[in-house]
Amino acid sequence: MKSYVVAVLVCVVLAGRQVAGDDLPACQPKDFHYEYTECDSEGGRWRVSVPKPDTCIGGAPNPPVRGKDCSFTCSAGQFLDLSADQTCQPCPAGTYSLGGGVRFDDWEKIPDVFSVTSEGLESSFLWRGRSGHGSGNCSK
Repeated sequence: MKSYVVAVLVCVVLAGRQVAGDDLPACQPKDFHYEYTECDSEGGRWRVSVPKPDTCIGGAPNPPVRGKDCSFTCSAGQFLDLSADQTCQPCPAGTYSLGGGVRFDDWEKIPDVFSVTSEGLESSFLWRGRSGHGSGNCSK
């Protein structure tokens, strides 16, 4: 009996997803973005069209195009524009690239290519504990 209930529940959920997908329009060229495939045995890769999630269904993506060689990188301050002719373009205002094709967006330890500086902060204020002594936040 349990397996029957689970099977019915799965069917209902899948049917609901199909109905929700029926409401989406057919994909148009503007609904795709480009990504590179992994490098192949010849040192090359392909630029492929990928539809944006939950925006459309069906439609024909643009055909794959042979991409830049896997060793190709843009200089610092530039990015590889996959949406056009796969050329290096200046980074938009407020963004920056270190070059080399490496993207840093999440890390546990600051990457070696980054540098960190800090400046000391001195204050003329002295916080005094309840006793009126300059003990600050020190525990006894």
